[in-house]
Amino acid sequence: MQLMQSDETERAIVRYLDIAGIRHSSVAYKYLITAIGSIIRSNNRVFKVRDIYEQVGDQFHVKWTTVERSVRLAINRSSNDDYKRLTCKEFIARIVDELL
Repeated sequence: MQLMQSDETERAIVRYLDIAGIRHSSVAYKYLITAIGSIIRSNNRVFKVRDIYEQVGDQFHVKWTTVERSVRLAINRSSNDDYKRLTCKEFIARIVDELL
């Protein structure tokens, strides 16, 4: 049952990233799925974005600054203008709030 919930969560995250206009080809797409999934699994809406970037960076063997930059650029390049005005943390928090 846990696996099923994980698949459903990932599908919901992907839907929100699609709505936000984040390109699937962007490396930030994988980073965001991992980061948002981690926050949701922890069931904690209060998080430090740098801590999340560090966890994702460790998982993908990159620096946390690489994760942050990739996410920021992906949001700024998104096709949805409403999301372009958000900070990375606000962007992630909105998705987490919708899914928790």
